Amino acid sequence: MKKWCVLLLSYFALAVCPVLARDLEVVFIPKSRDQVFWTFMRQGVERAMREDGHVQLTWRGPAHNDDVDSQIEILRIYSRPGVDAIIIAATDRSRVVASVEQAAALGIKVVAVDSALDGKAHTNFITTNNVAAGRMAAERLAGSLNRQGRVAILRTIAGSGSTEERAEGFIDYLKKNAPRINIVADEYGGGTRGKAARSAALLLERHPDLDGIFAVNESTSDGMLRGLRQAGLAGKK
Repeated sequence: MKKWCVLLLSYFALAVCPVLARDLEVVFIPKSRDQVFWTFMRQGVERAMREDGHVQLTWRGPAHNDDVDSQIEILRIYSRPGVDAIIIAATDRSRVVASVEQAAALGIKVVAVDSALDGKAHTNFITTNNVAAGRMAAERLAGSLNRQGRVAILRTIAGSGSTEERAEGFIDYLKKNAPRINIVADEYGGGTRGKAARSAALLLERHPDLDGIFAVNESTSDGMLRGLRQAGLAGKK
């Protein structure tokens, strides 16, 4: 993750922004402040800053990854003269597009990371292959279940590009390679650990006989683990 972020920020320093007499002003807008994933991301970005030596970083994101309105407002605040580039992990791939277009119209270079962003205003998109990640999860789960059983998917929020693609890859693999595994629930759990835990508890009440579960990100995994412990079902795959 740190190496990934070093390459990302180096991209700005060498390819996106013109040579300037001053340091580059880069704003990073993550999906949230409440997940360890973004802490790792920030460590990588700050390492890249130290190695480059000519980048000033502002890091600001919403409290939770379902607070799309706050992310849009943060994007609006930093779409101003003096900002050279904005890196954003979009909470909603379509709702933030208008604000990204406004930033780009001011000459600010915008790069999407982690989650896909609709439209063509952003300069580049850097991410892992989330569809492939979902397929890998399905392959691992199918092997653990001897390729049969009842499974559920717990998503985070609609419009989240990375997690929707993971679910897409997961479903695609099972349909093609493990037809005896039935997806009996596919639900959105919300953008916080607390919401995910409540959603997981309700899902497990309705489907206590599950054999396996795919939680698409950090908050849904945490929420599902809490739900399993609360229901006395810890040990599900």
